[in-house]
Amino acid sequence: MQQLSRRSHRAFAATLGIVALVTACAHVHGSPESGSRKAGVGLVLARRGALSVVAELVPGSPAVRTGILPGDVLSAIDGMATAGRPISEVAALLNGPSGSRVDLLLARQQGVASQAISIIREPVSLLAVESSLLDDVTLYIRIRSFLSNTPADVAAALGRAEHAGRTLILDVRSNSGGKLESVVRTAELFLARGTRIGTVESVPSSTGETFVSETEPIADFDQVFILVNQDTAAGAELFSLALRAGANGMVVGERTFGFATVETRWSEPGRRPRVDGVLRGPRGETFDGIGIEPDIVAPVDPSLVYPPQSDPLLRWLMRRDGTG
Repeated sequence: MQQLSRRSHRAFAATLGIVALVTACAHVHGSPESGSRKAGVGLVLARRGALSVVAELVPGSPAVRTGILPGDVLSAIDGMATAGRPISEVAALLNGPSGSRVDLLLARQQGVASQAISIIREPVSLLAVESSLLDDVTLYIRIRSFLSNTPADVAAALGRAEHAGRTLILDVRSNSGGKLESVVRTAELFLARGTRIGTVESVPSSTGETFVSETEPIADFDQVFILVNQDTAAGAELFSLALRAGANGMVVGERTFGFATVETRWSEPGRRPRVDGVLRGPRGETFDGIGIEPDIVAPVDPSLVYPPQSDPLLRWLMRRDGTG
């Protein structure tokens, strides 16, 4: 396999990912939608069977102020049932003009009486990268998507916490991919020069390009944990495999989605994405259709993401690690 230089993978500029999770008008900073005038309520939704489930709430959003929690089932929006609807359609129903009202019907768990909640829509933004020190030795970095600015944002988070921690927790739960170059450049922050990151096998030919780290890591940790769930897909799966192999990272959570297609996305309406290739991990391993089996299976539901200080998975991991 031919190694892909930085100039080559900049030109490649492919997009990885699927719509496994939809943010209801909580625009990820740096995405093309960040200039939209629409507003929303700040719910991050995921599909569980036929149900639309709240996977995460945007900090400071209208939804947070209503008492909605991760795991709540969104049953209806303005009187329209959500069961069986595509998740993108459900998210679209939550969006609307800023200052307008939307009426929601939610159940804390399936089979429990639903609660009616009215929310006034507001402009809501969701950061692609967030970080915090959980204690004196543990740095937590959440990566929601691999956008153009993600490598710089992650590097900044590592710089702010320089020498502050011996344990790093990288959270790519419900991260469905992003830009291939961003995945590679973010992984390079943690890998020694020359470390293999992964391969793209071209379709339909059997040729491919191999990505290796072209820099030295900017931070060193005694322990690295990568949090995943069933909505972790594509570039986030490649990132997890690269850090597992090259930075002795431990993958924690549940089996990932298993989507390894690299696509070219067309801007013209009506044109379908073209499949350019299939990703393989740093050891040549495939994860398309099978996902990644975690090194540590979480005893709590990893699909629900809470603020770091109250997240059940983080609390469990820190107790297990002896840092919390």
